[in-house]
Amino acid sequence: MDSKLTVKDFKNLICRELNSIYSLKEILSIYSILLENRVNISKVEAALYPEKVIESQQLLEDLKRLKKAEPIQYIVGVAPFRNLELRVTPDTLIPRPETEELVELIVSDPTLNKRNHLQILDIGTGTGAIAISLKQKFPEADLYATDFSIRALQVAKANAEKYRLKVNWIHHDILRDPVEILPQSVDLIVSNPPYIPELNAPMLHANVTQYEPHSALFVPNYDPLLFYKRIIDIGSIILKPDGKLFFETFEESQESMMQLLKSYKYKNVHFINDINEKFRFLIASL
Repeated sequence: MDSKLTVKDFKNLICRELNSIYSLKEILSIYSILLENRVNISKVEAALYPEKVIESQQLLEDLKRLKKAEPIQYIVGVAPFRNLELRVTPDTLIPRPETEELVELIVSDPTLNKRNHLQILDIGTGTGAIAISLKQKFPEADLYATDFSIRALQVAKANAEKYRLKVNWIHHDILRDPVEILPQSVDLIVSNPPYIPELNAPMLHANVTQYEPHSALFVPNYDPLLFYKRIIDIGSIILKPDGKLFFETFEESQESMMQLLKSYKYKNVHFINDINEKFRFLIASL
């Protein structure tokens, strides 16, 4: 194929080649991301100048990868999150809009906004999206963020350095390493841990199951609350009086999560739906 195409030609090509994998809305989003990242053409410019000739060699290489269901974020190496543009790699989960909602719940929490010099712990940080966003909102806070993956922590550190934000990165396996490695007195623990039972994997899109790290997504069918149990236990040790837990959770786990929190004497438990009206977030205090 000719290495030169018009914007309109590329739009028609990508819609045709990806229509069996993605919805039209998703394809048009991918199309816009590629134009902006590869040939520096905005969505507005693409609409105004459909006959503009563009260099297509890189775009066609990207299209080959997209046809194998590889996520666009891994192809271009970045993903948006709130007002950030974060580096992503196959060692990190791609930040989701639902997690942006989780951050919004925290930054708008009136009790946290009244506290001075917050101590915040983000468990399972991945790209660092939550920790970096919270450090932006609470610049005087001490931010700590953990991950069991050294490579993920390297990505997160690079993302924080890009925005000149100080986060204390901790290499810590929540299931195996001692609690003593963590800060011992915090106002807030936030986590978006693995929570999808393995039996649900076939229901997910191939771009998730074939490319994103399974260790950041799935839990054994026999123990779906595996990570929550450990984090709730740790919270009972290191949270200050009236300290808070904020979780992103699986929509089918509401009742079992409630029983678990009650067993640890947590109070003020709130379950909040996401923008799609799915049970997604949990807030509790000690």
